[in-house]
Amino acid sequence: MDDAPLFSLVMCLFDVESYVGEAVEALRAQEFDDWELIIVDDAAEDRSVLRALRAAGRDPRIRMVHNNANLGLAASRNRGLDLARGRYVAFPDAEDHPEPDYLAVAAEAVAAEDPDVVVEGVVEDYFNHRGNVAFSEELRAPAGVYEGDDVDRLMLPLGVGRLIDFVFTKFFRRSMVGETRFEVGRRHYSEDFFFVLEMMERARKVVVVDRSAYRFEKHIRAERNLTFTEGTFLESERRVAALQLHQQEHGLDTPDSRRALGAVYGRAIMDEIARITEQMSDVPKEERVAWVGKVREDPLFETVVARAGQPDGFLDGRIHRALVDPNPKKALRLGHLIGYLKSFGPESWSRTQP
Repeated sequence: MDDAPLFSLVMCLFDVESYVGEAVEALRAQEFDDWELIIVDDAAEDRSVLRALRAAGRDPRIRMVHNNANLGLAASRNRGLDLARGRYVAFPDAEDHPEPDYLAVAAEAVAAEDPDVVVEGVVEDYFNHRGNVAFSEELRAPAGVYEGDDVDRLMLPLGVGRLIDFVFTKFFRRSMVGETRFEVGRRHYSEDFFFVLEMMERARKVVVVDRSAYRFEKHIRAERNLTFTEGTFLESERRVAALQLHQQEHGLDTPDSRRALGAVYGRAIMDEIARITEQMSDVPKEERVAWVGKVREDPLFETVVARAGQPDGFLDGRIHRALVDPNPKKALRLGHLIGYLKSFGPESWSRTQP
């Protein structure tokens, strides 16, 4: 008799002792109880393992495996995938907080539609330097049952709305995942993006639920004051290029879709400008100007920014105008201003958003 659970949950640990206990407790408190939790200890150097074991208690649904060395998030998730037994697999983070109906909402969608993928919304909680929630933002895609070509059309709102960046709000049919694994060696959250993109390309039926039952905690400690680090821009560019290619390959490339992707790309460019113009940056001024020029010469910029037209929204419109202005210093000044405002933390940055 098959005793495999409906959901296999893979959670990876590396130096998250302040959060993992609550994360495991939140899963044990789920309204739906047909699941297993595979905790992958990625050679944590703090008390993460002890905190996780204490929270797990003697729950038979929870098991832990240990990496002999720190392999990184992608490789650790892959190890958990190899051990998964459930019909569906999901990847809640050890630093976040699923609501009590996180699994129940997905189980209801599975029972009703038997989809390849279930997509939930997410609430991003931005914490300030004092450890309090400065503000929250909810991200959701249009709810519904998507089949066939409609799954292809869903990719743009998922990408523009940043939901494609998060693997932890998705439940994937394990038989569809097959031997596919997360890319190893990529920077922060690109491994999520390309895994989700591959799964959505395969899926022929997707349910997007009208519920955000997962809280993604963004702490100053982890986000480095919300600025990017070296190399992140190249990954952002790669993600936008992948979405643009998807639109082209499926006959969905339109002026509106290019403008929407141009807004995403523009924000990534501004984040990189903020990095290279911050006070501690060692990038000379002439190289900053040259970098803007190099970006403008890229075919992706020409397609989704220069020739696509100005996107909607106050900030996205300002970014677009600065990027296409012949004077590169306008883009540099705006990017530096955005970085300066973000450096004060999420409270100050949130007040600038219309």
